[in-house]
Amino acid sequence: MYTLNLFKSSFELAQLHSDKSPYLALWSAAATVDALHRHPAARQTFLLHDGPPYANGALHLGHFVNKTLKDALVKFKRLEGYFAPYVPGFDCHGLPVELEVEKLGQSKADPRAFVEACRAYAQDQVARQTAEFRSFGVAADWDQPYLTLEPAFEAGASALFGGLPSVAKRLRPVHWCPDCASSLAEAEVEYKVRSSDSLVALFAVEGRENTFLQVWTTTPYTLPANKAVAFNPALDYEAVGVEHYVDERGRFLQGEMAGMTLREATDHVLDRLGDLVHSCAPVQHEYPHCWRHKRPVFFKASEEWFLELAELGPRALAALKSVQFVPETARERLESMLRSRTSWCLSRHRLWGTPLADPDSDEDAALLARVARDGVEAWQAEGRRRTLDVWFDSGTTHELVMRKRFGRTADVYLEGVDQHRGWFQSSLLTAVAAGGPAPYKALLTHGFVVDEHGHKYSKSSRNYLPMEEMFQRYSPDVLRLWTLQQDFTKELKLSPQSLERTVDRYRKLRNTLRFCLQNLSDFDFGMPVELTHSLHRLQLVRLHELVATVQDAAGRYDFAAASSALMQYPDLVSSDYFAAVKDALYCEAPDSPRRREAQFVLGRVLDTLMRLLVPVLPYTAEEVFQRVREPMGCSEASSLLLTLGGLLLPEVDRAAELRATYDQLSDLKRSVHRHVEAGLASGLKSPAQLELEVTLPCSDGLFMVTPDEMRDFFGVARVGLAAGASAGVRVKRTSLGLCPRCRRHDRLPGHAALCRRCEEVEEAR
Repeated sequence: MYTLNLFKSSFELAQLHSDKSPYLALWSAAATVDALHRHPAARQTFLLHDGPPYANGALHLGHFVNKTLKDALVKFKRLEGYFAPYVPGFDCHGLPVELEVEKLGQSKADPRAFVEACRAYAQDQVARQTAEFRSFGVAADWDQPYLTLEPAFEAGASALFGGLPSVAKRLRPVHWCPDCASSLAEAEVEYKVRSSDSLVALFAVEGRENTFLQVWTTTPYTLPANKAVAFNPALDYEAVGVEHYVDERGRFLQGEMAGMTLREATDHVLDRLGDLVHSCAPVQHEYPHCWRHKRPVFFKASEEWFLELAELGPRALAALKSVQFVPETARERLESMLRSRTSWCLSRHRLWGTPLADPDSDEDAALLARVARDGVEAWQAEGRRRTLDVWFDSGTTHELVMRKRFGRTADVYLEGVDQHRGWFQSSLLTAVAAGGPAPYKALLTHGFVVDEHGHKYSKSSRNYLPMEEMFQRYSPDVLRLWTLQQDFTKELKLSPQSLERTVDRYRKLRNTLRFCLQNLSDFDFGMPVELTHSLHRLQLVRLHELVATVQDAAGRYDFAAASSALMQYPDLVSSDYFAAVKDALYCEAPDSPRRREAQFVLGRVLDTLMRLLVPVLPYTAEEVFQRVREPMGCSEASSLLLTLGGLLLPEVDRAAELRATYDQLSDLKRSVHRHVEAGLASGLKSPAQLELEVTLPCSDGLFMVTPDEMRDFFGVARVGLAAGASAGVRVKRTSLGLCPRCRRHDRLPGHAALCRRCEEVEEAR
């Protein structure tokens, strides 16, 4: 029985990371959180601003994609030595929370109690979503998030509104949603094709018998409120004050149509018009719908507060000129949306929202002081019903969160494509209206998750799996890898096949890490090692190239290129380097220089991968780090604190020449494989590669590599060099015997059972 250097490892190839508690405990330790998010020390700062998800309902894969991209971005920056804090946020006001609280039985009859119930509900949702986000592997300052329901935020947003010079109160027709019971901003309106009544009515001209004007409308229910017909664009017209005809739910308030809905009113008007109806037929056209309820809105004359964009819009467009867009095509999308807007309706008629204080009211100003202490409850207790659009809440976070905490606005915003009409716009407009530049230096847009057929990933499409079920099948790291290997600027296609391919890639990576861990079990990481083998030096060159490739790609926000490089490296190192050094690792004496050289490089491979994997596969990186932290002598408590500056990767002399030499050898290796596969080795059919002797043409490019090093690289019994570059590659079966210990053909005929190396190792044990 022969003794080999074989070690086992408890590092498993299949890992779901079902028990996340040890990792979450490490990542939420006070010292770790302080270093990552609160104390910059002497580091250069890079700021990502987290767009706040709505605090209502369970999270889905779209949330996972968004948070994974953000988390990877800041972690790549931290690897480079930046202070890159991640302050998470939650959007807490608005109608969805009100509706959920009403379902729970809380009446609006007592406004203060209702608002308190809304606050409690939203806080509970924040806690639930926070737990889910943490399980994604997102390392953020979860103990100090920003919440739009915080009293200081509510008062601050209202005060900021009051200081904007572009704000004005106007009586105008606005989009009104009967389900929201409130006016809507243009960003909350989407146009869908629907069927409406196409009515042409006859209006009698006063003083002219049998003379009529033909008036076309798709909203017959508005006819009872008509007082005139506008027909000459050269004239000036004046609005005449009359009594608001419909209530907040779109039901008529007075006259013979009192209590009717808009649909009922349409039928009534058509019946009353009788012969005055010239024609009436359905027509398909685009009509504004509420973004939330997906139902048609109506137009209501209402006195509301507006952010006027006639002068502000061009300034906002000018501010975008200095912003980097990823992808660049997103620039035109945002700019075209801004060019089409004339104003932003900021006021709402809701209980649960940020108070809208009249800038000219001393009473409102005094009440805001109470709001800063007691929240919107103080506002509603005084009978106030006017609140701000929730997009204004999140749109002011560049000032109330980023500037307040860090003294400046963000380097980057990263959100889904739908935020071109939402948060990207509201943030830009509030920042420019306040006299500042754009609140972001770069704007990154990711696509939606779709299935393999391009259908939207949603419950209604029946292609949806809750995150809880997905985690029963896959590690969060597998889902992160699936996310980051795709071009996020396009739709992210999810299919069972794509997930299984990702599982396979992840398993290969874990196999690479396990090989390193197994063979470093008895290695002293502090031991000085001299690298004499060119293949070891080549591997250091490749590690330097890997680091540079990943850093360059991540710096361009090309996470697909960064993660793909990381996943391609294990395939290369396993088939090339690991195969070449197995003999040294397994069969040499434990302390032999040849074995220690290989172990030293394996240590560099493991350390490099471990650090580069932190942004992509945080659970796996932490799993590896905790196994080697003590042997490596690392002072950091968590892999999250590692940087590339701490990576001890020796420089290699004449790296370009070494790379060129092994490129040449790789071509020759493929030639050898072709000989073997074709059964051309001395007329024998497909002999085992270890049984072969290979003769190569000698060339100037191979002077850096010895025949013994080539033998390891090719995985053959022996390599010889023939004079003359035209000699070609020759392959034959070796006459050397098989050593039963190392399984190499290195034993002279008639000698002892073992090759000379194995004989010496066994005698020394």
